[in-house]
Amino acid sequence: MTMNTKTILSAVALIFGEAIIIAAFFLWKGEAPDNIFVLNLIVSSLIYCLFFVDVLVPWIDKAGKRVGTLGLRWAVTWIYAALAIVAMLLFNLVFNAAFGLQLIIHCCLVFFAALGFIGVMHASGKVAEVHDGEVSDRKGMLEMKESVASLKESAAGHPGLSPECISMIDNLEQELRFISPCGTSEAASLERQFSETIRNTAIALLEDPIDPEKILSGLRRAERTLKKRKATYSD
Repeated sequence: MTMNTKTILSAVALIFGEAIIIAAFFLWKGEAPDNIFVLNLIVSSLIYCLFFVDVLVPWIDKAGKRVGTLGLRWAVTWIYAALAIVAMLLFNLVFNAAFGLQLIIHCCLVFFAALGFIGVMHASGKVAEVHDGEVSDRKGMLEMKESVASLKESAAGHPGLSPECISMIDNLEQELRFISPCGTSEAASLERQFSETIRNTAIALLEDPIDPEKILSGLRRAERTLKKRKATYSD
């Protein structure tokens, strides 16, 4: 089932359900004053629509991503719905409260529900911000690992490469497994420096004949850079 089909079916269900609610209110209106009748109908329709809003209009944050805190959104929805339904039952079946009081109470409930939804959007933004930060922190690490993997592939079976260089490349690959993400500018600079050094070393492998000292110097420089990076932590 495509997304458009789901949206259309959801819209049809929403309209059909709303029609049932309206019909039920008119059938069981009883002697309720028109203003209270309309207020209860509006509140009931609002509660009903809140359970469909995420299907018809997906919650999208400022980054264009679907809100990742739907659990909180449903919690706010259920709390508001429960309080609004209890208020309608108490005001109309138990206390027979005046229209003005009912209007004020329902407006307060809507206000607090709106604050809850704003809080949900704010929390979702924080979640997205943390996620994006983690992705950004790992980007440099991923480039480091990819550059070493590429160098190792180029060095495999190379006739002019010494066993020492092969061992150093293997050690670099092993040491990268124990590096931790870090969001500081110093860590990012060291990550770029490491990757650039490894790429330059890989380019040196393409020379004919190769310069063993140049390659060994590059690997040693990469080792020093990696050692500094491993000693760098987030504040």
